[in-house]
Amino acid sequence: MPEEQRSEEGEVHPSFWRKTVNEAFKNDPLRILIELIKNAADSYTRLEKKNEIKPPYEIVVKVFCKKNSAPFIEIRDNAEGMDSKKLKEALKYGTQTSMGEDTEAVTSAEKGIGLKDAMMALKDNWLITIKDGVINERKIHEDFKIGFGKEDQKITEEERIQLGIPTNGTIIYGQLPDFFKEKKIHYYM
Repeated sequence: MPEEQRSEEGEVHPSFWRKTVNEAFKNDPLRILIELIKNAADSYTRLEKKNEIKPPYEIVVKVFCKKNSAPFIEIRDNAEGMDSKKLKEALKYGTQTSMGEDTEAVTSAEKGIGLKDAMMALKDNWLITIKDGVINERKIHEDFKIGFGKEDQKITEEERIQLGIPTNGTIIYGQLPDFFKEKKIHYYM
C-alpha cells in the first residue's frame, strides 16, 4: 500500500460510522461485496447510456482466505473511474445517489448505504481510481479520517499494466471484519 501523504478529518463522529456500517451490512459479508459490485455495475450502466460502452462488462472479484483470518477482498472494474472531486463526494456523508450523475440508477446509496460505508466496513481498505489519465488513491481510517495516496497524478502506462486498468476504472480492496471469519464466510465459500 502506498504511503499516505496527508489525511482529512471525517465529517461525523467515528462511533456513528461504526453503528451505521453494522446496521447497513447486518453482519453479512455478501452485502459489502454486493455494494461494491453494484457500484461498478452502475458505472458501466452510465457509460452504456452515453453509448460509450456495450456489454459484456468485466467486474473482477477476488477473495483471498487464510486460515483463522477474515478474508481479504478485491473488486476491480474498467468503467468510469473517478476524479478527485467525485471521489471526495463519494466518501462524504450524505452524498446523493450516484452523485448527481444518474438519478434513475437503482443503487444501494439510495438507501443511505454506499461506497463510504463499504470502505468503512473493510479493514486496511484502499481505493485506487483512474479517470482520464489521472490516478487518485484514498483510504478511510478507523477514526474516519480520509487518507490520501496519489492525488491527481498522471498515470504511467507501466502503472496501468500493473493495476490491470487499461483506460479508466477503479480497484477497491480490504479485509472483511474479523467477525466474518467464524460466521457466514465459510458457508459462502
